[in-house]
Amino acid sequence: MKKMLLPLVLLAALFALSGCVIGLPRIDLPVGTQPSEAASTASNTQPPEAAASGTEDSTDIDNLPEEFYLYQPPINGWGGRVCYGYSNSFTIEVPTEFTLTGDVQKGDMQLGIRSRDSKEYLFPLQEVGIQTATIVLEPGEYDLVLKGVLSDGSLRLTGAAVE
Repeated sequence: MKKMLLPLVLLAALFALSGCVIGLPRIDLPVGTQPSEAASTASNTQPPEAAASGTEDSTDIDNLPEEFYLYQPPINGWGGRVCYGYSNSFTIEVPTEFTLTGDVQKGDMQLGIRSRDSKEYLFPLQEVGIQTATIVLEPGEYDLVLKGVLSDGSLRLTGAAVE
């Protein structure tokens, strides 16, 4: 009896846990692409107040070191932009000041910037939330790292040369 009970319990646990990830679009693809047309359509809509004010843009931008922008409209229930260690490499040739503007209303998105050579985080991997932060990076090669889920909100990283 014990031999049959253990496989049944394991099977039930696997079935229960599989529901946690089914239907979640991923962005460990290039930014702006989604695994399904429905997810792509959902990620390109704006909330009414953003469309009226013109302050939110629903188009993802990925042209670091100039700008990185990720937007997710509100979702009912589970889902959103899921990042499992998403990494975006970029190179800067002059000292550059980066400004992070986070407006994560729902989700637990973490962002960090690390040196590609040393793998040391120069902007520590941390929860984005609602914040503004800046960091100056010297010329070199870097990785933008994202981990977590963005269910409602946006994050923007912009770079400008320091004179």
